[in-house]
Amino acid sequence: MEEEDVKSEAEDKPSLESLELQIKEEQDIARMLLIKQEDEDKLYFEDESSNSPDEKISCKRYTCDLCEQTLKSLSNLRQHKKSVHEKIRYSCKSCDYKALSMSKLRIHVRAKHEGVRYPCGQCNFVAMSTDTLRQHRNAMHNLVRYPCDQCDYTATRTSYLKSHKEKKHNG
Repeated sequence: MEEEDVKSEAEDKPSLESLELQIKEEQDIARMLLIKQEDEDKLYFEDESSNSPDEKISCKRYTCDLCEQTLKSLSNLRQHKKSVHEKIRYSCKSCDYKALSMSKLRIHVRAKHEGVRYPCGQCNFVAMSTDTLRQHRNAMHNLVRYPCDQCDYTATRTSYLKSHKEKKHNG
């Protein structure tokens, strides 16, 4: 009887091989999600005919009724209103850091207090968030660029292009 109990306990425990396979499958899923996110990000390239950062392909924009800021999603608009107009901040329990959003606070806690990092597989860069890693890959390895329609400047992020236009071309 005891032999059967030992056997059933051993059968209940997953083998090292099955655990390694499960980890590999989860990593593959994570890679596919990252690729899917990068593919979705490519939808935000400027339309070749207009070259205007405000006219995005397949991208509905949401405009703040308080300041005319345009954002990519309704959740981004809600977050914008909370942080910019309502001045809501999220405090870290372990240090004096204050974040503009709960998601930014989670990134801070994971990176600063739990040591979570996201290394680039193509160079020595290490990011504190998957979003920062994606931005790094797009700028440094995929060479994604956003050209200015008024001069030779090209930016690695749409926010940099917007800032350039505001500073150099008066909006």
